[in-house]
Amino acid sequence: MNKIVLYYSRTGNSKRVAEKISEGLGVEIIPIVDENKYKGVFGFLRAGFNAARWKKVKYNVDLEEKINDDTHVYFVSPVWASHSASAVYSFLMDNDIKTKSIVFTNSASSPGKAYYAMEEKFGNFQNKYCITKSKNNEDEIIKLILKEGSN
Repeated sequence: MNKIVLYYSRTGNSKRVAEKISEGLGVEIIPIVDENKYKGVFGFLRAGFNAARWKKVKYNVDLEEKINDDTHVYFVSPVWASHSASAVYSFLMDNDIKTKSIVFTNSASSPGKAYYAMEEKFGNFQNKYCITKSKNNEDEIIKLILKEGSN
């Protein structure tokens, strides 16, 4: 099975996590670029507002047909208002990904609602992970992802 890492990152945290996963699994990493700019306090608020309302956004991703039915896609996304980043769920709205895992990054909140919302909308994710800054669990979760991803 082929593997690939797709990520969205507003502040760089999810990008750092995606890079570690990509490097550890030895697979390609590709950003999902949201055409909206979410800089500063107002950008932060707008990002949460869009995510909470499942607002579909315009995004760019350079895949060049790298995903097929035999591809396991690792999505890395921040949690915004108990949802995935808008660019990630917008990509999933446009693409039927059969085998997928989600890696959420956040500061302190529980990802339970975000997991539930994503699976309600896009079906089951093979694996679900959360890296929480306040738990200081980044290295531990990445080791788990790499261990499970090497099987």
